[in-house]
Amino acid sequence: MSYNTAVKKLTEQWKKVYKSNNPLKSLEEIDGQYPSMIREEMEQPSFLLPEPFYGPLESDMTNDLLVLLMNPGEVKEQDKYAPTINSSTIERYTKWNRTDFLDECGRLDKKWINIGKNSCNDGCILHNHSIDGCRWRRQRYREAKFDMGLDIDLLNTMEYIPYHTKKFNDLDKDIQKWMLEANTTKMAFDAVREIAENHLVKYIVSLGSAWINILEAHGYQPVEDKTVRSAENAVLGRLKKYQISENALPIVIHLVPKAVRFPTRPSVVNEMRRMLGESPLTVFNRNNVQSDDIVIDNLKEELCLSEF
Repeated sequence: MSYNTAVKKLTEQWKKVYKSNNPLKSLEEIDGQYPSMIREEMEQPSFLLPEPFYGPLESDMTNDLLVLLMNPGEVKEQDKYAPTINSSTIERYTKWNRTDFLDECGRLDKKWINIGKNSCNDGCILHNHSIDGCRWRRQRYREAKFDMGLDIDLLNTMEYIPYHTKKFNDLDKDIQKWMLEANTTKMAFDAVREIAENHLVKYIVSLGSAWINILEAHGYQPVEDKTVRSAENAVLGRLKKYQISENALPIVIHLVPKAVRFPTRPSVVNEMRRMLGESPLTVFNRNNVQSDDIVIDNLKEELCLSEF
């Protein structure tokens, strides 16, 4: 049996969608008729095409990181940039190969750097697609490589919901249920399960709580659920570890209020490294790493836990 049957199905189905003359019609052939609220939005001129994953999933990813996310995020001035972004999205899903993905700012950084508002190099493959998206990815590379100390080639992502414009918690409960049961969602989960079971990447990490829903909908409960605290007993971070099967790669989820990022606090970093099967870091390369005794944004413990 092939080790990438589900991954191949996912990538080929989406390539077929974006090679069609009517991507949205092709999507309904996979998922069935969309709820009216979603369909109305999809018919707007400013609608951004879905982006279910980022990365060459059909290539050799054995030294890569896979990050599981909620959705691709909002785009500023969507009305203005939608045509350009949609054109770039179609090109990426139909023509890009691994070589294209390797040519982005964050992956090429050799050390921890400050990342400002316009931190996307002119020559970056993402510069004309989305400078905000480029900056977001560069920040995640910085955290993964230099704060977490993970030795990786490429940061691939998989979205729970592939659409830009809606936040899951703001949606009607019936639409939430529909999205959880959609064939495109099932294809994404099947691909992640296959990647974990066959060690097709080096690490699998989820940022935020979105994938808790899909994991538990398929009957998986965390094998570890740990809150990391400071010396004053304040919450610094919370981590959940899921195991698809006994020999599969772990899926480690980092939960932090109102943010989607890797941990940077030494104690949380090392706890997450342990869950991923790595030894603790003894030296932190980041110049401005904060003490574990300083709570992120001075949030109270109750606020931290209420967000999860």
